[in-house]
Amino acid sequence: MDLYSLLNYREKKMMSAPDSCYKINTILIIDDEIDICTNLKAFFEDEGYQVFVANDGRQGLELFARQRPDLVILDLHMPHLSGHDLLTELARKAPHIPKLIISGVGNVNEVMQAIHSGGWDLLSKPINDFGLLLHKIGLMEEKAALLQQNKHYKKYLDHILEQRIVALQSSELKIMEAQREIVSRLSDVIEMRSRETGNHVRRVAQIAHYLALAYGLSAAEADMIRLAAPLHDIGKAGIPDAILMKNGKLVDDEFEIIKTHTTIGHEMLMNSDQPIIQAGAIIALQHHEHWDGSGYPHGLAGEQIHIYGRITCLADIYDVLLQKRQHKESWHAERARNYVQMHSGTFFDPHLAQLFLQNIDSISDIILDSAESG
Repeated sequence: MDLYSLLNYREKKMMSAPDSCYKINTILIIDDEIDICTNLKAFFEDEGYQVFVANDGRQGLELFARQRPDLVILDLHMPHLSGHDLLTELARKAPHIPKLIISGVGNVNEVMQAIHSGGWDLLSKPINDFGLLLHKIGLMEEKAALLQQNKHYKKYLDHILEQRIVALQSSELKIMEAQREIVSRLSDVIEMRSRETGNHVRRVAQIAHYLALAYGLSAAEADMIRLAAPLHDIGKAGIPDAILMKNGKLVDDEFEIIKTHTTIGHEMLMNSDQPIIQAGAIIALQHHEHWDGSGYPHGLAGEQIHIYGRITCLADIYDVLLQKRQHKESWHAERARNYVQMHSGTFFDPHLAQLFLQNIDSISDIILDSAESG
């Protein structure tokens, strides 16, 4: 069986039945409020979970090291070790283990800090809706399963790529062909999973390639962007279906989870020693950064953002504006062009935006050709 057949078989299998799953059986509750711990422990034990309880952050960290629970539920304000510091440490030690914050905190900035520190989701105290609690645990279980599956899938792809490279006797041209094939298959996976409209990832790649040449990058580097740009949303494979497929506008907590697709995608790709995958890691991480620093995940500004990220950001947003999505109607081309002009110097590199508008007819032809071929 050749590489294409192996990958095609693997993807079909993943679409129908994941190779791995994540099951929450043990829960660690870390909270200095005894009554809350007692009530949650009784509830979860009635639901069939094994429960461990710690009443301060330091004790919780020690208990975590001994028991390695499948889920951590913690408060933010505790003695000895704060919830923020605890989250940071737990995220470093076990990023794949879900962490649910329960807190009476009303400060939005503090909540956002907790999410950035490693929290997966948040419930406000007091907890009155235990059905919602179980629902959130189910969503985190699903996300953990997807991350585990992605890890195994990446390991499998790395193994296949290594075998391919050895078989091709280090021929540079053939190695590049192997990378292109793998990137193409990965792009197909994320397009199927996120139900993208038409050939979105391929249009983004073609627009990014055109912009790279217009910007003055070499033909080789422009081709690198064209090959890597389809990986910009690969991290969406780690976003729960309930959020990724939601009909209607996302609430704040859901949007924060969606935003993590940038860092998830970067983590999936960053350790490769293959140039296309390395470029894909940069693009996955930075394609939502904005020229004025208002983007995410790191709030980079100006030329702190890699040129690959700046180019893909513009290509991605423009194509999305023109497409009908679950939460929006398609925009007319003139409205989308006005959006690019209006956000030149804010969302977009002003020089890139100028080049984009100067070459809008050629870029429109790219989109038209994609629609006709799709």
